[in-house]
Amino acid sequence: NDVYYGTSSGKIYKMFDGEVDDGTAISTILQTKDFSTPGIQYDKFMRAFYMSAAKLGTTDAVLTPTIYADQSHTATLSVITATSTNVKTYAEKSSQGAVGTHLGIKVDGVGRHKITQMLMKIQPEEDSEYSP
Repeated sequence: NDVYYGTSSGKIYKMFDGEVDDGTAISTILQTKDFSTPGIQYDKFMRAFYMSAAKLGTTDAVLTPTIYADQSHTATLSVITATSTNVKTYAEKSSQGAVGTHLGIKVDGVGRHKITQMLMKIQPEEDSEYSP
């Protein structure tokens, strides 16, 4: 079930295997959509971010989550280092200033890894008509 591919230089590679691309660490970027629930007219505060992840390769996976509010970078959270092949959940409190009508997360990663779950804890503004 392995998939192989070749290059014009005569090299053959196995897909989905390895941690480097010709000696350069493979990096990934994951960007969520902008969430606006309960409504675009209400400011929302990101209170916390949770991510379940594990490394897949032999080196630790390093993941850097960044909060985006109204499509602007507002805060970079603590770097997550997945050191085990067992899935572990990492929790990070949000910093002040992570507020807007639309909130999202971008995760930059280096090293082979898997992310099984991400969760943003969001609280609408207190004076909104929305009541949780």
